[in-house]
Amino acid sequence: MWSVALLFIGTASLASASEDLAVLVGQPADIAPSAYQYRADRKAEENQPESWLALMRYARMPLNKPLDVNAAAIKQALYGLLWEEIRPVHQVELTWAANAGRRPAPEELVMTTLDNQGSASSWWNNLSPVKQAVTPTVSADGRTYLYDLKKDTCGLVVSVGGTGSASDYEVPAVRVLVADTWKKMDIEVEWGFDPTTAEKDYSGRVETYDGRVAGLRPLDGDARTTVVGAGSWRSVGKGPARRGLKLSLLYMGTSKWRGIQPFTSQADDVARTIVTLWTRTGNFSFLAADLENGPILAPEYGFFVRRTPESAPSSEKPATRSRTVTPSQPPVVLASQATSAGEFIQELQARKQSTIRQQTRAHEEQTWEGAVTAMRGDNLPPHPTPPAGSEPAMQVQVPSERLTAQWNLGAWHLVRHCEKNPNNGRLWFNDHPYGILAAETYMILRVLDLMGLHQAAEDGFDQWVSLPMEPSSTGHHEWALPDYPNGLFTEGRGSLTHAVGPPGIGGHMDGIHAFGPGSIGWALTEHYWMTGDTEWLKASAPRIKANAEWMLRQRRWLSSLVPGGDRLWSRGLQPALQVTPDSGGLWMQFYECEAYYWLSVLRLAATLAVIDPAADAELAAEAQAYGNDLRAAVNRSIALSPVVPVRDGTFRSVIPFACYVRGLSTGAWGWQRDGSGAHVGPLYWETVQSGAALVSPAALVSPNDVRVQGYLDVLEDRLLLENPNVGNRNWFDAGWQYQGGLERTANMHLAGDDVPVFLRSFLNSYAVEILPYHGYAFNEHTTRGPPDKIFEEAAFLERFRNLLVMEEDKNLWLARATPRVWLDQGQKISVKNAPTHFGNIDYEIVSDVDHGRITARINMPARNAAHSVVEGGAPRAVQEVWLRLRHPTSAPIREVTVNGQEWDDFDPAREVVTLYDLKDNVNVRVKY
Repeated sequence: MWSVALLFIGTASLASASEDLAVLVGQPADIAPSAYQYRADRKAEENQPESWLALMRYARMPLNKPLDVNAAAIKQALYGLLWEEIRPVHQVELTWAANAGRRPAPEELVMTTLDNQGSASSWWNNLSPVKQAVTPTVSADGRTYLYDLKKDTCGLVVSVGGTGSASDYEVPAVRVLVADTWKKMDIEVEWGFDPTTAEKDYSGRVETYDGRVAGLRPLDGDARTTVVGAGSWRSVGKGPARRGLKLSLLYMGTSKWRGIQPFTSQADDVARTIVTLWTRTGNFSFLAADLENGPILAPEYGFFVRRTPESAPSSEKPATRSRTVTPSQPPVVLASQATSAGEFIQELQARKQSTIRQQTRAHEEQTWEGAVTAMRGDNLPPHPTPPAGSEPAMQVQVPSERLTAQWNLGAWHLVRHCEKNPNNGRLWFNDHPYGILAAETYMILRVLDLMGLHQAAEDGFDQWVSLPMEPSSTGHHEWALPDYPNGLFTEGRGSLTHAVGPPGIGGHMDGIHAFGPGSIGWALTEHYWMTGDTEWLKASAPRIKANAEWMLRQRRWLSSLVPGGDRLWSRGLQPALQVTPDSGGLWMQFYECEAYYWLSVLRLAATLAVIDPAADAELAAEAQAYGNDLRAAVNRSIALSPVVPVRDGTFRSVIPFACYVRGLSTGAWGWQRDGSGAHVGPLYWETVQSGAALVSPAALVSPNDVRVQGYLDVLEDRLLLENPNVGNRNWFDAGWQYQGGLERTANMHLAGDDVPVFLRSFLNSYAVEILPYHGYAFNEHTTRGPPDKIFEEAAFLERFRNLLVMEEDKNLWLARATPRVWLDQGQKISVKNAPTHFGNIDYEIVSDVDHGRITARINMPARNAAHSVVEGGAPRAVQEVWLRLRHPTSAPIREVTVNGQEWDDFDPAREVVTLYDLKDNVNVRVKY
């Protein structure tokens, strides 16, 4: 948990308790305090490090080389501001103190804005400095210059023209005014109202983004809370009264409750005030304008916020009625009479609203027939039979003939488009029907390993392992950079990029999807864990390690880019990169990419222990440091993102897709950054290439973290239901947006052990992309082709395999997420020759529930010692095998025997039998 004493990067605007905010109501809002600000009269390292990026852009300096603080253009900069969003600036006001001895004349100043070039811009790309030909209005006393700018920009720099230097002049106070005007409300914030949080320490501070607060004081009767500054307090221990604060808030913007989420941001979403509470118990942010619609209950860390009735215009005072929420309507609490968290919770309970996940758990589980019929209709053709000899080594027989048939097609579908590599005769892969790119081909090769086709996977991995240490874009995509992936990297030595494969649509695209080095690096380590092939590892390790070392070099240099760089929000992350050119070429520090980059280093450290323990220890320390920096950035992102209402009437956390994005990108961040619109617009970053990889597969953030659970409700209740692609389908057949292979929602549900919700997500995503009349190949997108997209099929096969067999650290799940109907009377689940990190496993589960029993036969994994991961000199064996038996009527387990002996280690609530210290054939009998 964040300490209140930590220094947080960013800006907070606090008004003293004595300031009368009312005099500012109706005046244009000043957004300067929300910018990262540079002042020439500060020491270099005292400026906010992000503000230097504005000066680098203004000076046209490259952003992959350290700033030259002595450059002439830098010396001329008097003041700089940089916003995370593109802002509709109307006026800029410069005011010098009355005693300022060195004030430049208006004609000596130059106003430069940082303007987006196209629809996909960030600080890091597609941004250009533009000098503005604007003459200021000068006040009668000559101290204030007012510029009518009327410019949409994410930053501006005020500089001295000609041969002058900023050091020759005093630095003015700066206001940046927008057309939106200030509004005011008085609010109450309550905490510690839940028995689990009543005793906790909520000492902390308040920060606002485009807002001001004043008049902090404890709630009436609260003797446990004491204000200790203009924006900070202590609040420890349970008392007889409600705990929390009252305060006055100056804010702007309105809260929009749209029934359908737009792919791109709307202009009226740009004006917003975010209030953030940093406390020792937990942190959360909210949109001030949301309080115009009703109270905010954010239960993850226990916060309740309401606008006091006396602060609302009479037309907005809370009424006594509320609106019934249906799945097709936004979950808005329009009115409430509640004066406390307890009363509001009672109101919600009386309304009996529930989230989509809650409704799914109470609903009959999704099936292949239910999902596919809803998406594709009835009377569908049978699945084809793959050619003889093309069946996967891992054999699956489940009580769904259609899913069994889809599995049997999988291996053939993944390799049927391969060619022979002209250099070595190996199988030669691309991302059919596209050219090669590790950002997706990694999944195809990983799934071949999961299905037991290790030689085919090895052939594909060789396309990267055999790459030269110095990448070359010769013969590569015309948009590729010469010697490293598309991004602000400093060099590319060792990077696994610019691979070449068979011809495909778009040509060789490895370098222009900079996600690749992380994803392929992780999949390469997984290849060893799935095969135990130490000789392959010894031969490949130098090239894989060089890729990891390149990542570590790149992440280190960012702190040296600008003065004070160790205080960057993005400190220790990879440079901004391009995850897909489909967006229009947006470069950001995408959390999806960061998750795979970090995971590849972490897993390589564990893998190298087999052949080089010293290298393992060194790399493990590097991975831990990388993980700490990434976790800090992600925690900050979540804390600064306003909570979002979901369908049970509460507000929940979101995980932004990148650094420097506060909240959903479909809000203020995405305005004028719509990429390619409905193809890859802001909604895409929330649902497709989102921060989900932080949860699965990286597990940097636990799936059981309350913030992740909240994020899943936002995904299911809002983004994956209220999007245009869903159309008129009912809520149960939704749960997807645009590209199911890249959407890792189902993976997160499975990692969190939420089986009914996983099954809905897994099967619905399959059904919306499967093409029954094209041989049961997969569409690329939910709305269109191209068809026969093998990455999408690989993603489905990975989820299907994990439903049946899945590693979790040193433990192994069996039948983790099988549908309940699969264990109806007489049904059987059979898995043979399934590769795992611990060796191959076979199991068979047979249901005889009419007689109160289910039996399982397991051939436990036992890898040869010579081909095992070494831990402390001993072969790595599975620690525990978790066998889940999901009874069709959820009957509780009463008794378990293992190999005829009574066995006590089972959990009736989780329906899991835990097996350990067992070898060879194991027979399990469960009685109900």
